[in-house]
Amino acid sequence: MSVAIPMVALVGALLLLVGVRDPRPARRRRRAHRGDPAWAVAAALAAASLTLLITTVPVAALLAAVIAARVPAMVRHRRAQHAHWQRALAWPAVLDDVTSAVRAGMDLPEALLHAGRHAPADMRPIFDAFAVRYARGADFVGSLDELRRCAGDPIVDDATRALAIARTVGGGDLTQVLRSLATYLRLDLQVRGEVRARQSWAVNSARMAVAAPWVVLTLLASRPSTMAAFRTGTGMAVLIGVAVSSALAYAVMLRIARLEEVPA
Repeated sequence: MSVAIPMVALVGALLLLVGVRDPRPARRRRRAHRGDPAWAVAAALAAASLTLLITTVPVAALLAAVIAARVPAMVRHRRAQHAHWQRALAWPAVLDDVTSAVRAGMDLPEALLHAGRHAPADMRPIFDAFAVRYARGADFVGSLDELRRCAGDPIVDDATRALAIARTVGGGDLTQVLRSLATYLRLDLQVRGEVRARQSWAVNSARMAVAAPWVVLTLLASRPSTMAAFRTGTGMAVLIGVAVSSALAYAVMLRIARLEEVPA
């Protein structure tokens, strides 16, 4: 075992180093990591090595590896959620740009294209899809459908449908409709932000509750007699039972605290 631990730790460190020093461009590297198991393997090996070194309990090391293997996917999911929220927050400003362009004399499609060129970088692809569809001769509403399909966001659904109505209304009421839409989105995002904050409190509390037994186990690792008890059949069964119950409780809590997206 004394040789296996350094070897496993070395393999995990090498895999992490390869992932960090990947010479490919950042965008291609992010796409590759979505389906690249190297990060999960590296995290699992590193966690198993550290846990085995601290506790000398093989079952604890196995459980740590299973949990750590999920960490890269959780990090990617969290980053995707953050990027999605940042795009949602940018929509009122985009509508303000559309309103300003309309007041400057542009028609609504041109104003939307103008706002897309000044939108945050991660929002421009959906405006590019709208521009391509509109340049090929599609009508404005059909091009908005393409934008909505690329975005896949209920907030964008609300915005594009309101823009379609604004296109139909036209005239002097157009800027008023756009301003009302921007105000509505700001209020909606404010409510969503408050709900997200309350949800984060519940999720963080659940994470602390799930982590508590394992923190206690780590503290008990300094007592050889306690670790010897966990190396027995009964001790391993206790560890597996605690892991299963913790996973089930955490999954149920996430299900309860999940924010359902209401289709527009």
